Amino acid sequence: MPLFLSEEEFRLISDDATAVAQSADAAIRDLHRQLDTLKAESDASSIAAEQNCALFEQRYETLSSDLAQVRAENAQLSASLEKRFSEIADAQAEKHQLHLKAIAKDGETERLSLEVGEVNKSKRHLLELLEQKDAEVREKNTTLQSYLDKIINLTESAAEKEARLLDLEAECARTRFTCNCVNQSERQINDYSSSLKHSTERVDELEVKNASLEKELCSSKDSAATNEVQLTSELSTVSIIFDSVWHIDGANDVEMDDLVVMTIYQA
Repeated sequence: MPLFLSEEEFRLISDDATAVAQSADAAIRDLHRQLDTLKAESDASSIAAEQNCALFEQRYETLSSDLAQVRAENAQLSASLEKRFSEIADAQAEKHQLHLKAIAKDGETERLSLEVGEVNKSKRHLLELLEQKDAEVREKNTTLQSYLDKIINLTESAAEKEARLLDLEAECARTRFTCNCVNQSERQINDYSSSLKHSTERVDELEVKNASLEKELCSSKDSAATNEVQLTSELSTVSIIFDSVWHIDGANDVEMDDLVVMTIYQA
């Protein structure tokens, strides 16, 4: 039985050779078509395989290059990592040194704090002493001011009395001049007895007035001398106070001394 016919088909056309031949030709043509199809598929598969192989080779080369680059980068990263580890170790060592220095600084800071406390304590003590000295200086300045006021009053009184003395001396000079004029007039009017008598009385009156003025002048001079003695005593007392204040605050004493001298000078 032919391979291209089934048993039933061969039984039906076994007597017809033409039909069998046609069936055989059809089967052969079909086999040729299948063979061509298989060849085409084989060629296509071969081409695809070649293309895939080329792609695989290209991909392999790319992956090999990438692998080499990755290995190089890995080596660089390993070297960088080792460097970082070394830097971290150095940083940790430096951190330890800084920690030790910080501990030392804390001790130094505590010591300085104690010293600052002692300095502040001494400063407060000095401020208390300064306040006490200032109070003493203010008290003595008040005493000095009272003496200065008294000296100024005495100086003004002495100036007034001196002016009064000058007025009295001027009055005495005028009186003497008048007496001289009267005496001269008396010599000139010897012939006029009535006028001479009047002039004599005037001379007597002026002489009495002159004596009174001279007495008042002497009294004023005595009073001025007494005031001068009192003023000298006050100045001596002020000088003693200045000497005691000088040991407390020299600058304040110099200013007060200058003030006293200036006040007396102005008076």
